Order: sequence, then C-alpha cells, then structure tokens
Amino acid sequence: MRTMIYVALVGMAFPIMCDRVPADEPAFRWNVDTDHQYYTLMEGDLPVLRYNFGNVSMPAGVKLKHFPDGRPYGGERSNYLHPVYGLNGEVMTDDYPEHPHHRGLWLSWPVVRWKDRVADLWAVCDVWARPEKIEALEAGPKMALLKAANVWKFGVEEQHPIVREAMTLRVYPTTGSDERGRIFDIDVTLTALGDGVAIGGRPKGGYGGMTYRALPAENQEIAPFVADESADPRGAWCRYSADFPGSKTRTSLVLLQHSSNPGYPTAHNVYANINCFMPAFPGDAEYPLPKGKPVTLKHRVWIVEGVPSQEELREAWAAYHVE
Repeated sequence: MRTMIYVALVGMAFPIMCDRVPADEPAFRWNVDTDHQYYTLMEGDLPVLRYNFGNVSMPAGVKLKHFPDGRPYGGERSNYLHPVYGLNGEVMTDDYPEHPHHRGLWLSWPVVRWKDRVADLWAVCDVWARPEKIEALEAGPKMALLKAANVWKFGVEEQHPIVREAMTLRVYPTTGSDERGRIFDIDVTLTALGDGVAIGGRPKGGYGGMTYRALPAENQEIAPFVADESADPRGAWCRYSADFPGSKTRTSLVLLQHSSNPGYPTAHNVYANINCFMPAFPGDAEYPLPKGKPVTLKHRVWIVEGVPSQEELREAWAAYHVE
C-alpha cells in the first residue's frame, strides 16, 4: 500500500507516493559519452535514463520517409530522452520505430512557423533543435540535475535561429520497497529570437507537444484523465501501464501536466496501436511565441511498479500542483 510522505529536496519538501524511503539510497551519477553528447543517468548500478543532447544516427535498415511534396523527414535528431528505464533496468521507450521520427520521450510540434513559412520539428523536417550548451550537470544522493540549451534552426540552407529552448531535468531517487516509484520533472522554456514565430499541432490531427512513445509490451493500457470543469483544483494526467520486456512486474508510466502550463488542462491524444500518447498542446491550432517572452511547459513523469489507483493519481498530481 502506497502512502503519502514528505521528502526534503534542495530546501523544499513535497509529498510523493511510496511505502518508505530507504536509508541506503544509492547515489546518482552521470555517465557522459563526449563523442556523441549522450548523458546517461545511473542510480547505483541501474540505468535511469539517457538524454540525447547530440544527434542520434539512423539505425541500419531505417530509411527516410518523404512528404507528398518530396521533402524528406524522420532523419537524425537530438534533444530527447531515450532510453527511459523502468525500476529494474528495463527499457520503456522506443526510438526509430515504424514512424521513424518518433523518439522516446520528447517535446516537439508538427507546425513551427517562422513568418510565412512552416517547418516540422515533430517529423524532423526543415527545422532542427541544435545543441548549444549543457548549462548544469549535477548528481548526488537526493537529486540529479541536467540543464541543456538548444536552439531551433529553421531552413535546410540558412539554419536561421528562431527559438532558444532551455530544458531543466530533475530526477529524484527511487522510493519504496514492495511497490517502488521514481519521479522526474521536465521543465522546458521556449523563447522566440525574432518575430513571427508560432508552434502548433498537426492540422486536422492536433497531435504534438510532450509525447511518450513506448516500447512494444504486453497487456498495454492507456488511461488519460482530465478532471471535470467543476473540480478545484482540476487535475490532468495520463497513465500508461504494461508488462514491459525484462520487467519483474507490471509497470506504469504516468505523465502529469502542471497547472501553470499554457492552455491547461490539455486533452490527450492516444494512439494505442503504436504505443503512443501526449497531452496535445495546443491541438489543431497555432500558439504564438512573442519575441523575447518566455513560454514554459512543465511535466512530471512518475514511473511506478504496479497500477496506481485513481486516488493515488489524484494525490500525486496534487503534490505536483502545489510546487
């Protein structure tokens, strides 16, 4: 049975769901592949996740696809999390699947407008997130931290910088004994570097935003939730539960929306046939990014053994909401 406890982290306390906090928590550490600019977080001897700051090459046998107008898409990309691991070291994300542009846990949009031109960061076509700088990299017994700066560059030839993306990743220790859990937070701030910039979901489809593409697994269940308008506060999350290969038990990944996000709460798009979902902000519309005015999107990921109850999910969201 999970219960609410409070854990002090960097001068603040917040509640998380667990059975107990082990006294001998293994410390975090970062393993850095400087050649590829991959940052793999370890907790003790087990991997937690990898942030791909540099480009990830196309695997053998994977080919570019093409839009009807001939433009290629789905090639090398960077700035995403994969693999994301479960609590026993099992992989929970997929990369370069049948939709070759799908990539682990990532934030992007099919519509990236610059003045009268539109490119596709989602499909990796005519606009790219280029690595600029790792601004912070810390690891200890209570938290691991990574801050990365990327610049969106528009156009195959001109590579014109249009958006600065600042990402902060905070990962907290695994907690619990019988039903263990792990939390990490992803905060992304987008700042337009010029006029005429906007982001948007796929026209007529609405998909885009923070997206989870799961590794194929048995007994998949995707459970999106947005509280009724009468609820105060109004929670929003999506739970993905499955029997992942290599896991010792059924495992869930919960993606929680923060109530400070623009457009909150955002409805979820669910694609069970390809193991994928996202809170689809801003949907089938364009959201302007005014020059020099930061826009921040915050999400929390909770990986937990078993399937949390709706009440446990409400408590987990409430803990995130108050931070």
